[in-house]
Amino acid sequence: MMAELKDLLMDSMDGRAWMGKHRAVIGDCRITEVSLPGSHDSATCEMEGHVANDDGGREIQSVRNKFGRWASDPIVRRWCKTQPLSIRHQLEAGVRYLDLRVGRDASQPSLDLALRTCHGFFSSPALGVIDQVASFVEAHPTELVLLDWNHLYGLDEASHRFLLDAIQERLSHVLVPRQEWLSPIADLLAANRRVFNFYHSNHEESSKRFWTLPGSWCRSPWPNQNRWKGLEKRLDKILEDLPRMREEGEGVGGLEKEDKVHVLQGIVTEGRDEVIKGIVSMIVSACCICAPCLAKYTPCYAPSSIKHLASDVNPKVTELVVRRCGEGRKVNVVLLDWVTGWPDVSWIVELNLGSAVKREHEQGRRLI
Repeated sequence: MMAELKDLLMDSMDGRAWMGKHRAVIGDCRITEVSLPGSHDSATCEMEGHVANDDGGREIQSVRNKFGRWASDPIVRRWCKTQPLSIRHQLEAGVRYLDLRVGRDASQPSLDLALRTCHGFFSSPALGVIDQVASFVEAHPTELVLLDWNHLYGLDEASHRFLLDAIQERLSHVLVPRQEWLSPIADLLAANRRVFNFYHSNHEESSKRFWTLPGSWCRSPWPNQNRWKGLEKRLDKILEDLPRMREEGEGVGGLEKEDKVHVLQGIVTEGRDEVIKGIVSMIVSACCICAPCLAKYTPCYAPSSIKHLASDVNPKVTELVVRRCGEGRKVNVVLLDWVTGWPDVSWIVELNLGSAVKREHEQGRRLI
């Protein structure tokens, strides 16, 4: 049987329908037991808006004060843009967990335009994100998607109601109700319950919706590291502590302690100093002819964008997680910057094969 499962995993040339193709591997599992690719700050491919009302927006103002708006903004946007693909294209590439942050752009006249995703700058309208998810799940009836609205900046009562109404209007036929969210994946697919909607707000409007899953049911510890060495140690610690967190964490809303989605954030977080070093490096590199000159005259040489940073970090995250899972660790969602296609995330999907082998061995031991 395991040879057949491996053939199924290796047969996929893209990520559009990997969950359906791998139903034999994951069908009996809950969503908390499956390894899923996720994208960090998912909706940032269109980074053309005003400075946002989030934490990154405040950092941008301080960088502007040092270098001026017109000099700094084009470079800073490269640090705010964490994903090159649209939501629809990420889902087609295999991503199944979306990290969504929304703020209210006061310069826009109506809520359909004012509620926008953000990361330092405002990006896509939230309604456009919902529409892309709806379009994908309609086209791919074997796929499940997790929406995690985990940062909601400056939303008042009307904004919350508008956003939740939009989710309900466009996705009501596929939203997973609270009482069913821990059902086996095969059962959810059979009932056409395929979109998990986590909403990190205690606003009473969200508690009224039976399909709104509390944000506390999705655990995503932020590593808060600006170098790979620090991230490596932090991820190792999280993977080591995960079994204990599942057992000792507090149950919420009648959940068992271990019944939560767990997100492993494989990301390095740039700070204001890293962005400034990147700006200086770019300026000096434009004046230098060769790399030795750059190294000699710019000891602060640093990555100049999230794309640059992710090209170094993502392969290291891959190696670390695959190695630790080979040693018996388990991961649920793995979060990455700069996902460009199926090859970037297929390794996360393949982790499910190792889990299936382990389950088969455990079942065999129980039968002996």
